[in-house]
Amino acid sequence: MKRSLLLLSGVAFLAYANAQEKTVTWPDESTHTVKPAFTLTVQVAESVERTFSFGSYKELDFYAVDYGDGNLVLTDTIGYTTSTVTRTAVTGVATGDGVITVYAEDPSTIYYVTTSTGASTDSPVLGADFSKLNKVNTLSVANVQAATLDLTALDSLQGFTSFNGQLETLDFSNNLELKNVSVAQNKLKSINVSKNTKLTNLTAYTNELEALDLSANNALEGIYAYGNKLTSVTLPENPENLGNINLQQNELTTIDLSKLTKKLALCYFNDNKLTSLIIPAEVGTFEAENNQIAEFSVVDATKSCKLANNCMTLATLPTKPAGLNTASKIKKFTYAPQADLAVEAEYHVGDVLDLSDQLTATGILEEPATTVYTLIAEGGAAIAAEAYTVEEGKITFAQAQDVQVCVVMTNEAFPSFAGDDVFKTTTFSVVTPVGIETLSNIAATLRRYNMMGAAAGKGEKGFVIEDGRKMLLK
Repeated sequence: MKRSLLLLSGVAFLAYANAQEKTVTWPDESTHTVKPAFTLTVQVAESVERTFSFGSYKELDFYAVDYGDGNLVLTDTIGYTTSTVTRTAVTGVATGDGVITVYAEDPSTIYYVTTSTGASTDSPVLGADFSKLNKVNTLSVANVQAATLDLTALDSLQGFTSFNGQLETLDFSNNLELKNVSVAQNKLKSINVSKNTKLTNLTAYTNELEALDLSANNALEGIYAYGNKLTSVTLPENPENLGNINLQQNELTTIDLSKLTKKLALCYFNDNKLTSLIIPAEVGTFEAENNQIAEFSVVDATKSCKLANNCMTLATLPTKPAGLNTASKIKKFTYAPQADLAVEAEYHVGDVLDLSDQLTATGILEEPATTVYTLIAEGGAAIAAEAYTVEEGKITFAQAQDVQVCVVMTNEAFPSFAGDDVFKTTTFSVVTPVGIETLSNIAATLRRYNMMGAAAGKGEKGFVIEDGRKMLLK
């Protein structure tokens, strides 16, 4: 497939080289000589259209488009002032070898070019020659099926857009005036913006990027690179202009946000593999759901804070993010459910499960609240109260259980931990150690035995069985 694309691109370059100047009569009846400004090679298909829209540096200008049959289709009047650009559109169906040639009296007058909307019904672009567009400010080329586009000659380019295509690589090293890049819905595996110090916005969602180095792009205000395969993102060295970060739906396990100082309007990290996220700046809207975050902090999240489906606990969830502390706004603090808190797979009668680090939490409250611990069997039934004791967050098991159990922790500080979204431990077994059942049958008379089954002497140290419970004497 790539071989054919390259051959077709070659057709475009050959056609451009062989294209001749032509004489055209403008609608005002003046005669002008026009020359090829750029060519586009598209896939020829009956009734499949390709639309061009132009803007000019001149106050009054016209361009002409040859869709491959030798006939020139004139644009309407194109005008330009310091504050506005008047654009005009031309639509046609490519014929012949699919080479569309755009003519202008002076190619350097072309300020703006956009070709089609990016819809899948547009005729696919197989190649292009933009080598004469050294003064173009804005270029938009939709549905590009080639692996790359050569933009080297576009010295004045400030905005580039290419949606809904098959682009695999783009290099903007020569486009030093570039400010805005929108290359969503392609197959991009690499994009070079290392020389683009004026870049303010990068939109590259739904591609195949695995790494993104933005260290040199200190003018960046927005990064929108969700829906890629990113495992590495390097933010600007001095991100004082950065206000929007959308990196959700990637494969990030870590990201360094330590240099962020300015308040962010939004910060999205949903659907990654992050285990830790430390944000030293205030954020308006923050989302990091569906990760593996165990360590988290943010200065403030003033409009919404979404942290559900991570590995945080009553002890590690943030306390009442700023602006979310009223009854009307608390619904915007989303934290439930969280992953089950991992504990041992098996405990013996007499063992202690220490969950004291979850004993208090502040959450949405003004003051800390105390956690209630309940032993629950698989299926949801509560275990009898005499089967265990709870003291300061430490659970001591008094009876073995025939089914797997877990500890459910509820706290008024986090009321959304309820129903199917309760905060609980992983399931575990509570079993009777070997020898305890026999010893407990005669506990009423002898009461205390060592692990060999012999009566424990006075002052004996180590593990003993007393009233059917194992304990350690020191």
